Amino acid sequence: MLGSIGQKARNFSRWVGSQVVESDFGPGDQRARDYAVLGAAAGAVTGATIGAVKGFDSQASNSIDEVWVERDIKHPSMNGYRHYTTPDYRTTCKTDYNGDETCTTEIEGWWHHYSPNINNRIVGNFQEPTFRNSNFLEPLMGGILGAVAGGALGIAAGLGANALQRTLEEKSGKAPAQPVRLEPKAQEKLTERTGTAAIVGTVAGAGLGAFIGAKAGSIELGAQEVHTRSWQIPVTQTETLGHVPSSHYEWNWSGFPLPLGGNRAATEPVNRQVPVYDRSGSPTMTFTEETFKTNRYGPVFGGLAGGVIGAGVGLAAGVAFGLTDKLLTEKSALDQAKKEKADQTKDLSRNVA
Repeated sequence: MLGSIGQKARNFSRWVGSQVVESDFGPGDQRARDYAVLGAAAGAVTGATIGAVKGFDSQASNSIDEVWVERDIKHPSMNGYRHYTTPDYRTTCKTDYNGDETCTTEIEGWWHHYSPNINNRIVGNFQEPTFRNSNFLEPLMGGILGAVAGGALGIAAGLGANALQRTLEEKSGKAPAQPVRLEPKAQEKLTERTGTAAIVGTVAGAGLGAFIGAKAGSIELGAQEVHTRSWQIPVTQTETLGHVPSSHYEWNWSGFPLPLGGNRAATEPVNRQVPVYDRSGSPTMTFTEETFKTNRYGPVFGGLAGGVIGAGVGLAAGVAFGLTDKLLTEKSALDQAKKEKADQTKDLSRNVA
């Protein structure tokens, strides 16, 4: 049983590696693809690392600011409704005796949707408290932003390096280097190494990311502030502003390309919260109370989110390792081929002499 599990693991590693190493690109596109992917992977790993470090620095100097925000009191009213349809297509395919497939797409029907037109009239305002972090950056956000920015810059750098190399080759009069055909066994080993690196990188990255995320969550929880505030809010009640037709499906019985069943009776009520007014016509206010906790997340969420982010970064690290291994292996094989060709030329010269 262990042997079977091991074989499945090796097969999975080869499959993962084949997605990185093998492709159907042409010679020039293959090199550009390798450089771009390598640059993106390396940039993502570097960016995520720098972003996480900067996130911890920002988290350490973070402070909580209490800000009272002004909110409008709105009285909604309904002014008709909008009707729109979503076509439902059906595609059928037939294969003839020659094996040629012919597909036709027809409209099966339409979904009818109705949306009320709501206008909001401002009838007053009030203030409510919010608690904001002075620094938005923290380790999880830093890791994500760093990975995205690093990956984008890495792609640009990889494509730029490939373009520069191609330009230098053209100026020197050298033909662009052709991809090396590795021996099947060497190719298989390279593919398996790459797959293993990707899997190990993903697992290790997930573990490291979970640890970092849990640590960041613990810091957030340790710096948490708890504040209880009371303030006035408007009193509201549910009112029916009007009616719209119910959403429904119309079969394309007639074969016409346009829907016909949009005219239906408006029977579905549109309910909204409407302010309650006092005798003077002003919105009625009442007190409310809420307890605010200022931490953005805790160890559990931080560990889970960090694990997901770390798995992606670890996968990128494994891909970068695999592509670096591929480029070095191909260079070694190319150097070996050049050496063998040079030796054959020397031997031929000696025999002629």
